[in-house]
Amino acid sequence: MFTYVTEPFEIDASFVPTHIGRVPAGIRDKKALLTAAGEALRFPAFFGKNLDAFWDMLRDLPEELPRRVFLVHADLPDLPNGDLHGYLEALQDACQLWSDRDVYEFEVIFPYSTRDAVARLMATSE
Repeated sequence: MFTYVTEPFEIDASFVPTHIGRVPAGIRDKKALLTAAGEALRFPAFFGKNLDAFWDMLRDLPEELPRRVFLVHADLPDLPNGDLHGYLEALQDACQLWSDRDVYEFEVIFPYSTRDAVARLMATSE
């Protein structure tokens, strides 16, 4: 589902055309998270900054992105569990969608230290 690394901002993508979008640390608001993720993935200005619009944009990534796309998170955003679960679920679905379609290599990266928290959150259904 997701990839976990010790140093999320040390991703080296020099060997193939890759887009690395970065979500900064310390996000505590759903709209701020969706704005940061949308900017990181080069979503158009009309992106509605809600979970439904986020999922729609993930299903139709901008054409200017290269085939390989990383969305790197500096930490796990500090949101209410329902909001965070919805965000992670949209990302998980997008990873599966692009894997099935074999159009993009879409990979979501979090610090290794967040692995257990993400697993616990994703094990619950909202």
